Amino acid sequence: MNDFEKVNEAVDIIEICENNNINFNKIHNNNYIGKCPFHDDNNPSFSVNKEKKVFNCFGCDNKGNAIQLYAKLHEISDYEAMKILANKYEVNINSKSFNYSKETNKEKKNIKKIYKNIARIAHNELLSNNNIAYRYLKDRKIKDEIIIRYELGYLNDKNNIYDQLLKLGFGKNEIYKTKLFNNRKFILNNRLLFPIFNYKNEVIQFSGRDLFDNDTAKYINSRNCLINKGNCLYNIENHDGRQKHKIIVEGYFDVLALAQSGINNSLAIMGKDITPAQYLKISNLTKKIILWLDNDKPQVVRATYKAYKELVDRGLTVKFVYFSDNEDPYDTCLKCNFQIKKLLKKSVINFDTYFLKTYEKLIDTSSIFLNEELSDLINEIASYCTNDELLNIFNSIERKHSIKISKIRNKICNYNNKTLESIGFKRFDEIPNCYYYYKKKYYVYALEIGELFHISRLPTKKEIKKYNVLSNRIIEEDNRIIIDKTCIEDVEKYIENLI
Repeated sequence: MNDFEKVNEAVDIIEICENNNINFNKIHNNNYIGKCPFHDDNNPSFSVNKEKKVFNCFGCDNKGNAIQLYAKLHEISDYEAMKILANKYEVNINSKSFNYSKETNKEKKNIKKIYKNIARIAHNELLSNNNIAYRYLKDRKIKDEIIIRYELGYLNDKNNIYDQLLKLGFGKNEIYKTKLFNNRKFILNNRLLFPIFNYKNEVIQFSGRDLFDNDTAKYINSRNCLINKGNCLYNIENHDGRQKHKIIVEGYFDVLALAQSGINNSLAIMGKDITPAQYLKISNLTKKIILWLDNDKPQVVRATYKAYKELVDRGLTVKFVYFSDNEDPYDTCLKCNFQIKKLLKKSVINFDTYFLKTYEKLIDTSSIFLNEELSDLINEIASYCTNDELLNIFNSIERKHSIKISKIRNKICNYNNKTLESIGFKRFDEIPNCYYYYKKKYYVYALEIGELFHISRLPTKKEIKKYNVLSNRIIEEDNRIIIDKTCIEDVEKYIENLI
């Protein structure tokens, strides 16, 4: 048994998963099933075998053993993962083993060195000449202090970065392995250059912004050589464990503007959607999140709802910031003269408030089908609302659109503690004078408040026995369970009219 096998044998693969916030929906024999951390997995397709110490995703085809899983999760080589896990699980290994991975690791180190030199040269070029990139940053009110802190850069054809790297001792093959050059030409020339760092403060990606507002792409990213950009978080190198929370924003300039305002705990997802890898990174950094994402388009608002759900599912506390429809964090900082710190403390809101400010972007409020559209939308978000939030949403929508709240509640309130609490009752057994009726679907009618709710099933005998308040009042009649015969005829007419 070689060192790699020895370490893998000692590792607890389930512990690796749990330490990286991978949750499992079900366990069958030794197979643990959950959502894949490597792709957007709506239908859990990630399988881990505890005994064999292997994982496999049937959605994105990622597979391997415990060491390889750790390496993928932490974006390091298998060799680095083996050394870390050997130390953690107290396994003695031969330092000369696993030569192939060492070679691969050496190649990655060379690429990182080239990236570092490109970032340095580009940064010096930006600061040394009054070039278009520097003027662009000044037009956007970004100070030199921030330009230096984030090592922003600029290169053009005259810089001939390829020859400069040769003079520094890098070989042609090493330079081309960075995938940053096309026939000796740097692919991000004539763009504002954003180096993207990992938590070790190593440059692992570049993104270049167009400076001419022409028909070309606003941003072009370096090709995936060390890591996919979707696995990165901009500003992660400035993470401080003492920070109580993280502010999640979309873009580079959001981070720059917030930093210029003295707010240094932001992370940019560099896009509209948070990727599975980014969810994993965020949940490993903090347990408290403030989402400050754009809200000007329906697809972005829906993506924010989804982000909230995913983060809450991972056990994070999530709040929101909302100022106006068309202002992102950069615009808000600029508008407030970059004095956003005090204002931000007063502007953090819960999900229900954010939902009530944004839901009309997703529906047609003039539609004759407004009830149905609202019902469908609330049904989407109800599962990850707290009871108080859901009740606030109901009441606010009722007031605004003059809709009877029961019409919305009927569709989304199922038989479980959470939704019963949301309608004003703490537990199932506290609903007074209930009537259960079966006709392909089950319903519960609360006589005291005169409202009907759809439930997913009838209570079991065990549950009936548990709720003493009901046990002596239940009568079974022809596929019906009646709790107290009071007003049966009126209730039946009411139900028949609804269904």
